[in-house]
Amino acid sequence: MKKIRGQSDETKGLIQKMKELEFVPGLKRGQSLTLLDKLKVVKRMPNRSIPYQAYIFLVDELVIKFGITRDISMRHSQLEKNNKREIKLLHAYEFEKENAAKAEATCRMNFRGRRLTKKELPDGYTETTSIDNLSKVLEIYKRFGGIPIK
Repeated sequence: MKKIRGQSDETKGLIQKMKELEFVPGLKRGQSLTLLDKLKVVKRMPNRSIPYQAYIFLVDELVIKFGITRDISMRHSQLEKNNKREIKLLHAYEFEKENAAKAEATCRMNFRGRRLTKKELPDGYTETTSIDNLSKVLEIYKRFGGIPIK
């Protein structure tokens, strides 16, 4: 593999994995990218040292939406733009990556009955539940080591 100036060991490893697996986030089936295109994707990937954040948003004062992200403010903006609904941040937690994913998966298992449909909330409807479950979601976040940041 050619050495690219300023390329970190982490970037080299990601490029090698993408070469082997032919995997690029956001790549559509049947689409292929050159190695240079893949490198551009890697450079846009988030910094791995940034902790994961879990959020709980209130949607239209009716339901809560939970999930994980690297940047809560960016996720909030995306949700407002894509959903045309009033969305307010209620709680935010910081996690290690594995614990954030486990907390979100636990919430999904415990609150399978979605409160909103894809038509009602196109972006993020799968992680919605009744506002009555707020204390349970908070308990799950704390159980998996979440540290409150708001």
